[in-house]
Amino acid sequence: RSTASSFVPNIAPTPQKASPGKSGATALVAPAAMPLKEIPTDRSDVHPLGLCGRAIVKGLAWKHAETEHFVVHYTQEADAKPVMRSIECTYLVVAQALRLDPTTAKRKMHVFIFADTATWIRFTKALGMPPQVGGFAYKDELLLGAHDDRDTYLKTLCHEAAHAIVAHFYPGRRWPLWLTEG
Repeated sequence: RSTASSFVPNIAPTPQKASPGKSGATALVAPAAMPLKEIPTDRSDVHPLGLCGRAIVKGLAWKHAETEHFVVHYTQEADAKPVMRSIECTYLVVAQALRLDPTTAKRKMHVFIFADTATWIRFTKALGMPPQVGGFAYKDELLLGAHDDRDTYLKTLCHEAAHAIVAHFYPGRRWPLWLTEG
């Protein structure tokens, strides 16, 4: 029992149940579309990069932009704009589902968007990953490969963004597989 209890996360009650005295859950409101405004640096001086970010930030001619909760690294604007809105929407859903307090986040998370499949495959191969990996979160960094299929890309983006957001608010926690992938 003591071993099993270590796999049970200590999080707030499920948001699907209305709190006593309330008629229902607060409605989600998607963030407004944001303009892409390039920033001159990777902002690692304020929001430190993780292991993967430090390894790749100097390897490509990255451009950088910011959202409310993320620093986005990209090479082509057309790739960055839809990702920026999607990750903010995912942040909103995860934060509300887990009843996270966004004011406790001390820094922004980093997102790397690879523009072409060849560069992504070289990167993942160097890490010993299979070519089928379309994106991954390492701690609270999000790394996204290029996809031809929009639906697959959105599923990968939202799934991996959720991992990064949870890791951001619960650093160092090892969640059971049934919970993180369930």
